[in-house]
Amino acid sequence: MIPKKKFEFLKIRSTTSIIGDTLSFIQENFKSLFSALFYICGPSFLVTIIGSALFFKNYFAIIFSTINDLNYSNAGPDVNELLMLIPYGLLMLLGVYFSMSFVITVTFCYVKLYKDKKDLTTSSVWRSTKNYILKIIGGNVLVLIVFIIGYFICLVPLFILAGSDNYISGIFLVVILSIAFIIFAFYLNVKISFYQHFIVAEDKGIIESLKASYQFTKGIFWKSFIVILLLSLITSVISNIFQMPGMLLIYVNLILGMTNGEEHSLLSSLGNVLTGIGMTMSTLAYCIVYIGISLTYYSVMEERYGIKNSEEIDSIGKED
Repeated sequence: MIPKKKFEFLKIRSTTSIIGDTLSFIQENFKSLFSALFYICGPSFLVTIIGSALFFKNYFAIIFSTINDLNYSNAGPDVNELLMLIPYGLLMLLGVYFSMSFVITVTFCYVKLYKDKKDLTTSSVWRSTKNYILKIIGGNVLVLIVFIIGYFICLVPLFILAGSDNYISGIFLVVILSIAFIIFAFYLNVKISFYQHFIVAEDKGIIESLKASYQFTKGIFWKSFIVILLLSLITSVISNIFQMPGMLLIYVNLILGMTNGEEHSLLSSLGNVLTGIGMTMSTLAYCIVYIGISLTYYSVMEERYGIKNSEEIDSIGKED
C-alpha cells in the first residue's frame, strides 16, 4: 500500500535536516521498510547467524582450552582447532557481505518505489531488488578488489627489500605508502559513496554509476562526508546495543569457565546465537546510512536543478 503521509524527497536540506529527516522517514515507514528488509534479507541473515555462532563457539573454546593448558603447563591450542576457524570465519563473513549487499539494495529500492509513488509491498520491493542485487554485489566486489590491490601495493617495498641491507628503508616506504593509501581510501570512499544509489535510482551500470558518483560529489564532498559520518555514528551506537547481550554472555561464560574449570554450555550457546543475531541487526541498522545518502542525493538535485519547482510549474500550466 502507498503510505498515507507522503515524505518529500526533492527538498533542499541542510546537513542537520538530512540527519533529522532520515530518522523521521524511518520512524514513519518503520513497519513496511523493516518488513521488506527482514523478509528479503532473511536467508543471508540466517547464514550470518549460523556462521558467527560456529565461529565464536570454536574461537572461545580454543581460548578456554588454551588458558587451562597454560595453567597445567601443557601445549597450546591444536593446529587443527585453529584451522577449523577458517571455514567458520569465511561463512560468517560471507553472510555479512551478502546481508549488507541486500540491505543496501532493498533500502534504495524501497526509497525509489516510495518516491515514484508505486505500490509499496514486500513483493514489489523484492521484484525491484532482483533487478539490481547482482549489480550491487558486482560493484561491491569491484571496489573491494581495488582496495585490496591498493593495500598490497603498500607492502611491495617490504617484499622487494626483505633480507637486504635496505630492509629499514623498505619499512619506511611501507609507512609512507600506507599513509598515502589511507588518504586515498578516505577520499575515494566519499567520492563513490553514491554509486549504489545511481545503480538503483537511475538504473545505471556499475562503471557508469561509479563515474556518476565521482562527478556528483563535486562541491559536496565535505557535506557528504559529514552526513555519512554522523549517520554511521548513530548506526554504530545502535549496533553496539544489539551486539552487547551476546558478547556479554560469552565473556561471562568465559570468566565462569576459568573460575570453575569448565564451560557452561547453555550460556555459551545462547551467547553465540545472540552474537549472530546482534551482527544481523547491526547490518540491518545500516539502512539508516543509505536512506541518508538518498536524501542527500535528492536534496542536491533539487538545489542544482530545481526539479520540484519545475514539476509544480508544469502542473500549473496543465491545470490552466
